[in-house]
Amino acid sequence: MDQHVQDRIARLESGMASMRRQNRRWRLACAATGLVSVGVLAVAVGELPGRVLDVVQAERVDIVNAAGDVMLTLGSDADGGAIFLNNSNGESVVEAYADANKRGILMMSDSDGSTRVAMGSDDDGGMAYIINTNDEQGVMLAIDGNGRGFGHFRNENGENAVVLRVDDDGGMQTLYSKDGDAVVGIFTDTDGTGTVAVSATGAEVPRVVLSSDADGGTLNILSAEGKTGLTAYCTEEGRGYFSVSGDDGETRVTLGSDADGGAVYVSNNDTASVVGLYADDKGSGAVVVRDIEGKNQVLISSDQDGGTFSLLNAEGSTIIESYASATGDGLIIVSESGADTRLEIVGGANTGNIRFWSKGNSENATRIESGDDE
Repeated sequence: MDQHVQDRIARLESGMASMRRQNRRWRLACAATGLVSVGVLAVAVGELPGRVLDVVQAERVDIVNAAGDVMLTLGSDADGGAIFLNNSNGESVVEAYADANKRGILMMSDSDGSTRVAMGSDDDGGMAYIINTNDEQGVMLAIDGNGRGFGHFRNENGENAVVLRVDDDGGMQTLYSKDGDAVVGIFTDTDGTGTVAVSATGAEVPRVVLSSDADGGTLNILSAEGKTGLTAYCTEEGRGYFSVSGDDGETRVTLGSDADGGAVYVSNNDTASVVGLYADDKGSGAVVVRDIEGKNQVLISSDQDGGTFSLLNAEGSTIIESYASATGDGLIIVSESGADTRLEIVGGANTGNIRFWSKGNSENATRIESGDDE
């Protein structure tokens, strides 16, 4: 309760005490003259039956109980009218009056007379306070300068724990730690979608951001410096995508899917994709290993006959191939830098074969060696 209110109550209490003394003197005078209260009132205002007073004017009106204790006071001061309602202990529990700014104030107190609810207004609109037993504001509801409502929900020490507000984009909710730091923000972003930002105590940037876009939900986990470390979202086709970044914020691992199936890619520090695991267009699994610039060097896959392996040189030519033949036999092909076959090794059910080709003669082997059956 502010000093202005306290002064007003003090003035009113002084007047109430004076009125109690007057009431006691009045009762003594009545006893001495043998009059009763009803008789005195009848002499003052005449016969009561059928008589109605249209207007009663007084600077102050006190309503007392049988013991002469004031229960209700109607009065006024320089600011305007005032109403004070007391409990049976003589404590003021409801107060309504005009303040120094000519605005209405309503306060409600507990049984001891301590204010617990206060309502009033300022230049922006109405406001209400709910006060705890520590005399700290636990709840504050008001209107901001833009005509929008906001509310503060505070802990036992009067420190913000939850704040509800409205901005140009929509509603906002902020959660605070016990140290007074904003650690969770829930709001509507400029695109009209919901967003949740989670921070650590004392952090200047969020650590986790949950949101959505035209394609679906999104998740971002950031470092203490605000660099994105992990991202998950839905693609335009409705497929899931997941990426992990290095300490520089650049993508190092991606996990997702395409029309053929799932895929995982690993990038180097120069952001070149150097390892890939994926399902190919035939539905088989495949592994690709690339050089520092992202050029294919090793391919591992499978076909209808079995597994396949390919080794490429820096120019992208396949120089070694290994796979299962249609008959289920193993086959290795070694080529020169221009991808012309020079050596073929085949393992048959009964014997193995090695064939050699010379330069310029890729159609016919220049030498064939076969193992003899025993």
